[in-house]
Amino acid sequence: MTFDNVLDAVSELPFEQQESLVDIIKSRMNDSVRKRIANDAKISISEFENQKYKAETAEELINRLNSNLE
Repeated sequence: MTFDNVLDAVSELPFEQQESLVDIIKSRMNDSVRKRIANDAKISISEFENQKYKAETAEELINRLNSNLE
């Protein structure tokens, strides 16, 4: 099934079902984003705990970023 086929099928649905479909898709997309953010956070925490990264102050970070721009 192509994307155009899906769009054509959706356009044949009654308006209320189209609205429901949009709500369902938005909800599923939000869930996917939340899962991706949670997974990224777990990876970051693990990397920090394994000392892949070090804690630094905002001033240290800004100085490091500025030195990389030079």
